Amino acid sequence: RPVAGTVRYELEVLDTAGMVRVAATTPDTMVVLNDLRRLPAGVEYRWWVRAIDAAGAQRASAMRPLRLRNE
Repeated sequence: RPVAGTVRYELEVLDTAGMVRVAATTPDTMVVLNDLRRLPAGVEYRWWVRAIDAAGAQRASAMRPLRLRNE
């Protein structure tokens, strides 16, 4: 959901060791991740997003689980 006053959102997908595997910045609440080859299917990941306003203040979402499947 949009956060009032936000100028950009930063998305991070982390592996179980806490290393950032994918990161993206967007001015909107939607982002297209084109390089998901860096995330093997069947592995547990976690993701979160930060909303950043013009003054640099940040609000972060809760960390959420993510698991990709092969289709």
